[in-house]
Amino acid sequence: MFLQHLLSRARHCIRLTPRLTPASYWRSSTQHFSLCDRGHSTGGGGQVTKDKHQIRSCLQSSTVKISGAIKLPASSIVQVEWRDGETDVYPYVWLRDHCQCPNCFHPTTKSRILSLEDFQLSISPTSIQVVEDGRRVEIGWSDGHLGSYPASWLHQRAFNTHQLNLRAETIRMKQKLWGCELSEDLPRVSFPELLENDWALLAFLQQLEVMGLVLISQTPAQTKQCHLLSQRVAYCSRTYYGETFKVHNKTDPNNLAYTQYSLGLHTDLPCLSYKPGVQLLHCISQIEGDGGDNLFVDSFQAAAIFRSLHPDRFNLLVKTPVVFSDTGVEDGQKFHIANQTSVICLDEAGNIATVNMNNICRDFINLAPADVFGWYEALYVFSNILNHPQNVISYKLKPGDIIVLDNMRVLHGRKGFNSTSGERLLEGCYWDWDMVRSRRRVLQANLVTP
Repeated sequence: MFLQHLLSRARHCIRLTPRLTPASYWRSSTQHFSLCDRGHSTGGGGQVTKDKHQIRSCLQSSTVKISGAIKLPASSIVQVEWRDGETDVYPYVWLRDHCQCPNCFHPTTKSRILSLEDFQLSISPTSIQVVEDGRRVEIGWSDGHLGSYPASWLHQRAFNTHQLNLRAETIRMKQKLWGCELSEDLPRVSFPELLENDWALLAFLQQLEVMGLVLISQTPAQTKQCHLLSQRVAYCSRTYYGETFKVHNKTDPNNLAYTQYSLGLHTDLPCLSYKPGVQLLHCISQIEGDGGDNLFVDSFQAAAIFRSLHPDRFNLLVKTPVVFSDTGVEDGQKFHIANQTSVICLDEAGNIATVNMNNICRDFINLAPADVFGWYEALYVFSNILNHPQNVISYKLKPGDIIVLDNMRVLHGRKGFNSTSGERLLEGCYWDWDMVRSRRRVLQANLVTP
């Protein structure tokens, strides 16, 4: 009953997206490719909170017991048998390094005390004993130390594929890629819920991490609401534009966003080596009539398409260093920000880590003159995929809306507008992904508990 109650609570806190289908228009009858770049997923959407298997695993880990533990012959491995009959194996060296006794691991700081200088790689057990009715195993080591290992702690850190995947999902949730179909069911949540309900906040953070785009409604149409929400999630990340910033038509703008002109699809501030991870834009007032609509694109889906159809051009945008720069004056202080990176960045496993698309502050490309045209050709093709109607969501923010987006992944833009049609005022801020994920993990640990 607890499991059903847990799932019900999480699902009803935020409207989940039940359908996220791949963009079939990019496929032909003779060529099939997955829009799932390694580490990403396009299918089946909706279930963003922990599924039944994940939740059951958490519950089992808190109540799991050990029936026996032995040294495996001719190996440096301890085998643990659980009460349900399953087994897991743990290397000697890993177990000694991870001893949980208070002499090796500080109980309140959750930090290892044991130093590598005091560590013996050739360590081996002299005794193994299951104690406390299977809730703990004690191992006597050849260095004279008695190691202590709680059953739940060992279970969560098992080397089997299922636990490895669960730990990876705890560190960073698997993303779901999308196209224009997301506009039919954009993830939404209300501002009052986020301030008052931890279940709603957890579901919101999960949606943000998985989908990269969430719309918050029913926010008071006044300033400092981003600050108020940040107190529930993460610190506002200060940039050279301040802790928060107002987007409106200025008479002497220091950024093109502070004009009435259209803005092409872009990520914010790739001129920083620590580009902001999450962006919030709170609509306080909006012009009447046409214009001022925001545009959103999942650049990871577009990049996956680009990679499959044009691998050589994709690699060119990955390997070519580009300088992004921004100069101006803010609060009386001159700034000259510059960073060198590539348009598409991969992680060590070859997955797309971020896209740096910003025509406003893109500066110099480090290429021989003879290679420049090919780079522009690649950028042009990628831009066409990004701007294809099947990839773009258009939404005109209303007063009280906050759009929250993954600035590492989701490009945003704006249609131009006539400033005589009224005032368009947005207040924005940034969050750091490390802090957002920290909050999500804390909420998961607090809420997903029997």
